[in-house]
Amino acid sequence: MKNEKFDLETYFLPFAKALLSCLSRETLVLAIDGSTVGRGCMALVVSVVYKQRALPIAWLVVKGKKGHLPEAEHIKILQQVHPLIPKDAKVVLVGDGEFDGINLQAVIKNWKWHYACRTASNITLYWEDEPFVFQDMGDHTAPGEIFNAPGCKFTQKKYGPVLALCWWRRDCKEPI
Repeated sequence: MKNEKFDLETYFLPFAKALLSCLSRETLVLAIDGSTVGRGCMALVVSVVYKQRALPIAWLVVKGKKGHLPEAEHIKILQQVHPLIPKDAKVVLVGDGEFDGINLQAVIKNWKWHYACRTASNITLYWEDEPFVFQDMGDHTAPGEIFNAPGCKFTQKKYGPVLALCWWRRDCKEPI
C-alpha cells in the first residue's frame, strides 16, 4: 500500500467491478463488518458473498479500538461500493447490530437495495403508533419460530416503515 506505483483504482477496482458484474446475474449479497487489525486500528470491510466465501471488495482502515465505528464511516464505505454495482443488480446488505443506523438505512433504501441487520433487543419499535421493544416479540416466539411485525417504525425517531423479525433458532437459548 505504500508503493507509489500501486494505485487502488488501477490495480484493484477493475477486478472488483468485473467480479460484481459477473455475480450480479443473481442477487448480490454484500456483508459489512468491522475488525481490529492492529496498531490501534479498525478495518471496515464490505465483501460480496459467493459460494460461502466473503470476497472483499472495499475496505477502510481507521484509527480506533475494538468496538463500533461511527455511522458516517459505514456510509462512506458503501458510497465507495455503490459505483461498482451494476445498475440493474439486486443487492442485499447484511450486517450485525453495528449497522442499524437510520441514516445508513435511508442511504440503502435510496439505492433500492435491501438489507438485513441485527439490532439490540431493547430498541424501541412502533407498530400502529404503539411502542414496543424486540424483547416483547421474543416473549411471543418459541424455538423454531419467526415472529414478524411488518410496517414498523424504527427507534424513537420513527424511521421506516421496516419489517421487524424475531427469529428463534431451535439450537439457541434465546431468540435473535
